[in-house]
Amino acid sequence: MEPIEETPPFTVPPPPAAADPAVGYQVVGADVVGNQVVGNQVVGADVIDAEVGQLTAGWSTVFWAGWLLIAAGFAAVWYSSRLIGLSTWWLGPATDPQLILISLLPFTVPLALMTAGYSAQRWLPWWGIGGSAFVAVIAVFDISRVPGFAAIEFGLAIAGLCISVACFAGVFRRAE
Repeated sequence: MEPIEETPPFTVPPPPAAADPAVGYQVVGADVVGNQVVGNQVVGADVIDAEVGQLTAGWSTVFWAGWLLIAAGFAAVWYSSRLIGLSTWWLGPATDPQLILISLLPFTVPLALMTAGYSAQRWLPWWGIGGSAFVAVIAVFDISRVPGFAAIEFGLAIAGLCISVACFAGVFRRAE
C-alpha cells in the first residue's frame, strides 16, 4: 500500500447558531412570548415530554424486556415441570392439574409489569419491587414440594428486584 500524495479535502460543518440565553433555546420562524414559544418550530430545545416518576426510554426498555424474560423463566419452569413430572403448586400434578387461572397466576404480574414498562407508566421501579415480592411469594409455596423449582423461582424474584432497583437510575426527577 502506497501513501496518499495529497490529503483528501475535509470540511467541518459550521457550528450551530447560538441559543438565546434568556429563553434557553433557539427559535426559528416563531414568535417568543415570555418563556413560551408560539408556533411549532423550536430547534435545539431540551424539552422532554415526560412526567416525574417515568423512566427514560432506555431504562423503560430494560424494565419491560427484563420482566418479559422473567415471564419466559416461568414458562421454562412450566415446561420442565411437565417434562420431568415434578409439579409446582400452581401447576398441580399432570393427572390432576390446577385450574388454568391458577396455572397462569405467576405470569400475571410479570406480564402486567412488562406492559406497564412498554407504555411508560409512572413509578415503575416501585411496582417492580412489589412484583418481585409477588414472585417470591409464588416461590415460597414450592419450597417443600419442589425445592429446585423454588430456587429457580427465587432467582427470578431476585432478578426482578435487581432490574427494578437498577431502573431507579433512569427515573425522571423534579427539576431543582
